[in-house]
Amino acid sequence: MTEPKAKPEAKPLPRPTVKKSPPQTKARPTKKAVESLSTVQHPLSDSSQAEKAPTIATNPVPEQTPPPVVQPRLDARAGNNPPPDYPRAARKRGQEGTVVLSLVIGADGSVQDVSVERS
Repeated sequence: MTEPKAKPEAKPLPRPTVKKSPPQTKARPTKKAVESLSTVQHPLSDSSQAEKAPTIATNPVPEQTPPPVVQPRLDARAGNNPPPDYPRAARKRGQEGTVVLSLVIGADGSVQDVSVERS
């Protein structure tokens, strides 16, 4: 006979220690850098102004607004169609069936497109 294998015992895991870092102070920018930038002057020359290309005025592009969000209406009639009258010949033969339609409903609640999915 074989002896059952002993299940190893789960060893408790040591808890991780969280090291706290000393608070860091934020370095403040010095005012010397700002002063040196403001004192720099560029020499003006007539030749650099003559070399600039004339700018072409463009028409501003109007921002495109998304279409308004329209909430669904509860009084839409597309799904509440009454059952059609069966032709006499189909009723005499006992023909029955199910048609699955796909409807595209417009923002105003009217049916835009109808297609037969299954017949």
